[in-house]
Amino acid sequence: MGKWYLRKIEIGDVLVACLVAGGLAATLSWLIFAWVGAGAEKFPWGSLGDWLAAIGTWVIGYGAWKYAREAHLLRQSELERAARRDHHLHAGRVQALREWAKIVRRPFRVTVDFEKASEGGLLVGTVKGAAKGAVELLKLVPLDDEAWRYLDKRDVELKVKLATFLLLFESQATTVLERTKKSDPKAPIDTVSNSLWPEARETLADLDAIGIKLEEAAERIPEI
Repeated sequence: MGKWYLRKIEIGDVLVACLVAGGLAATLSWLIFAWVGAGAEKFPWGSLGDWLAAIGTWVIGYGAWKYAREAHLLRQSELERAARRDHHLHAGRVQALREWAKIVRRPFRVTVDFEKASEGGLLVGTVKGAAKGAVELLKLVPLDDEAWRYLDKRDVELKVKLATFLLLFESQATTVLERTKKSDPKAPIDTVSNSLWPEARETLADLDAIGIKLEEAAERIPEI
């Protein structure tokens, strides 16, 4: 059920209408009998037409007030719905920025975990899998989304940096895959001459740093 004050016909209006109708009926009856009995020329309280005009004016005025009141309440309800919609939209876009920050950071965190689990260094097969996976994962960050407009002006450059490093890593990953194409997947990546993996790894570290700053920027966006 809606809020009680948004109902089109309220209990108070019904009561007012009943009271006014009863009062008008009694008054009109009395006026008519008084006018008929005394005659129009002896009726001391004005003509019957004047009374009817006055009553009609009151009824019209009450109706106009009621219409204006309903219009105001309807407008208020629409504004409240719009505010809730804007709030949900705002919160959703801020949350999207947080999720993209996690995506941007994940490839480097996974790489670090692989390095910790590998005693003799990363293998070619592991690096190739990591490079392919990182490229596909980072494509999930939409740089043309409206959510980026929510960043504070001092954080806008994060988007530019992110776009730059995303392109750089994709290029580096393509080179890594090309230069390790004929290498033994079980061989250490360090044995591949000029694999470009160290540079690609450094770019992932830069993306991780950008992701941290993006998380902080999202937290600074004020609520509405």
